[in-house]
Amino acid sequence: MRLAHIGLGLCCAATACGGVTSAPTDAGPSTPYVGYFDAVASEGLAAGFFPTGTVSLAPASSVASLCASPVTVSGDCCSSPHAQTPPSQYVGVGAGTLTVSDGNTMIASMTTSGSGVQYSGVAMPPWQPGDILDVAASGEVVHAFAGSVQVPSTFRAMPGTGGGIIVDRSKDFVQTWTPDTHGDETVRLFLVVSPGTPIVKCQASDQAGQITVPAQLLGSTPAGASVITNVIRSANATVTADNATVYLTASTLITWDGTLK
Repeated sequence: MRLAHIGLGLCCAATACGGVTSAPTDAGPSTPYVGYFDAVASEGLAAGFFPTGTVSLAPASSVASLCASPVTVSGDCCSSPHAQTPPSQYVGVGAGTLTVSDGNTMIASMTTSGSGVQYSGVAMPPWQPGDILDVAASGEVVHAFAGSVQVPSTFRAMPGTGGGIIVDRSKDFVQTWTPDTHGDETVRLFLVVSPGTPIVKCQASDQAGQITVPAQLLGSTPAGASVITNVIRSANATVTADNATVYLTASTLITWDGTLK
């Protein structure tokens, strides 16, 4: 599977597959620290914790906040010539050992790696759609916390995973899917164009069943260029510990590539 590495190096576009938006302008919550935990089907686990105000990690509340400046917004989508700085580029703080459990089985235990104080890992055995992942930190600078998030169902979408998709720049492009049985999930689409790497990002409720990429945004891309697109279904949960606000995200995704006509 080819993925658009323009954000958290874990898997996909400028939000951590599950919708963690990296923007250094948000003052953030009232707790001294803020953190994220991402579980992405077929890709792995990632987490990080930072002083509040360093980077915004809350799920994007508006389409415009998905894209780096300068940004053009049209409908449910925005476009920018730049990728946002991912949280992995910021220096974090520790939260001790992070454990991830699926029911009664611990599937991962992670400690910090690298000078940036980041967490990454692989679940063994892998989780399944619909499972509830329990996340717990033993505590360090960020004190101990625990929370859970449910893994979304696997996508049934059109286009689905694959290649050879032709995207007509003169028309709106519609991505459709069958909504999940949970009503509070979000779907995001990240379309990366190469050469030139303009980035189009879109967001909609999972229950909407579709995202329309406006021709207005596609028209500024070069004919004949290649596109790699990630479509990500995410469920989110928020844990408020005594000194940190932590955003938990579980996601499933499809990836397709094609050519701009």
